[in-house]
Amino acid sequence: MRARVVIGSIIAGVIGFLLVFLVGRALFGGDGNDHPHIGEGEATVEDVVGRAPRGHTVVVRGYVFIDSTDRVLLCSARHPGTVPSCAGHAIIATGVDENRLDLVTGTALSGNPLRWTRDTVALQGTWTITLAVTDVLR
Repeated sequence: MRARVVIGSIIAGVIGFLLVFLVGRALFGGDGNDHPHIGEGEATVEDVVGRAPRGHTVVVRGYVFIDSTDRVLLCSARHPGTVPSCAGHAIIATGVDENRLDLVTGTALSGNPLRWTRDTVALQGTWTITLAVTDVLR
């Protein structure tokens, strides 16, 4: 009888833990990355890559990363850390006025310089296979 009580308590504890874990994951995201809040009239990087017609003007929100070759990436998510990294999908953005971005400078794990935005940014531009940026929105 005592063994049944112990086993029942263990099972109840495991179920309780799983329930808390699943609710937390549903509320706060499960991949450990930062994701942007998409406002009205904005698209995600995934939306643009998967569904936006080429040649149309879009507003895309994400995290900007500029690598050591000055290539500008707009990322759908950011892996947090002292030096964050681009996570999820990414698109190349051309014509970005870097003076309009709140950039932080650091060194990537590869040892190369890296710049990134503190917060999400909405970039407006024409989508083809890259985003030709015409405006930086906040």
